[in-house]
Amino acid sequence: MNNKDYFEYSQQNEDEIVDFSNPEGVLVVNKDSSCTPTQLMQDNHKLIEYITTYKTLKTSDVCDETTINAIIDKIILLIENADLINYSAFCIYFQVIGYSYNAYLNEKNKMSTDQKRNLIKKLVDLYIENRHNIYLYHGYSDQVLQVQSDAASCRRKSKTGIEKMAETLIPLGFEKASSLSQLSRDSLYYLLPDKGDITLFNIFLKKNNIRFEFRESRDNKNPDMFLAIYGDYYIIEHKLTNGGGGAQNAEINEIIQFISYGENKKNWHYVSCLQGSYFKRLKDNNHEPKPKRQFNNITNSLNEHKENYFVNGKGFEKLVSDLVADNAVLLKKCINS
Repeated sequence: MNNKDYFEYSQQNEDEIVDFSNPEGVLVVNKDSSCTPTQLMQDNHKLIEYITTYKTLKTSDVCDETTINAIIDKIILLIENADLINYSAFCIYFQVIGYSYNAYLNEKNKMSTDQKRNLIKKLVDLYIENRHNIYLYHGYSDQVLQVQSDAASCRRKSKTGIEKMAETLIPLGFEKASSLSQLSRDSLYYLLPDKGDITLFNIFLKKNNIRFEFRESRDNKNPDMFLAIYGDYYIIEHKLTNGGGGAQNAEINEIIQFISYGENKKNWHYVSCLQGSYFKRLKDNNHEPKPKRQFNNITNSLNEHKENYFVNGKGFEKLVSDLVADNAVLLKKCINS
């Protein structure tokens, strides 16, 4: 099968749209009152108490700046160190004013103590004025923590999707590579560059004079997976999609662009794996101009770069199992001859 065949195979063999393997999801709150509050719940309660204390101190005639700063420092310490505190109502509020919790984490080390205090004071003041009093009236609930955790499930699944793909490699004989010599052998190895294997991946690229221009155009983005299959090498980008939206559309266009790149060496390949419901829209694109344009872009890239592949989850499994089987047959013929 050529690359167009695997694209067609993926269209004919759809991925499971719903993943029923973990319906409970990730719980960040206790199930009922008989269970001990989780660490996140305890941290969230402290944060609410600190904000309430700050509000009280601000209206006190006898409060001094030192006491105010002491409470602000406790808030700073909590939001910088408490795991998953970004699910709290206070941290979520950052987005209302065009800021974000992640932006704060990225900038905090560049700020002096006074700059950090002044920023958090302003954020707390706005939060008290626009949200805190409302939440006190309606009653703060830890439910928001679980709701935010559930909302993050799609992003979490996208990150673990590549790990699930890696699990399908083990029965085929793949091993996680730990050295340059392993990747150079005529055998089966894999790396997850975006999950800790980037140093070895970069060294191997340099050894083989591979430019990997896609990364230069995408703010130094690392690929999700790298396969070494008997002297052929596959750089793999993975996306898990369900539904639609502007951000998701940008990710789909990115993974389509991925296979428009190529290397001078024909034993190096780019593979895009698009799992989820959007692949069906690419297939059934008669009345949707955007999926139809995307479908045509995929086809054009596959025609231009015959060593590259665009598949869904089922297509990826078929592609890799075929590559392993074909090379095993060739290896056996070489041994017998």
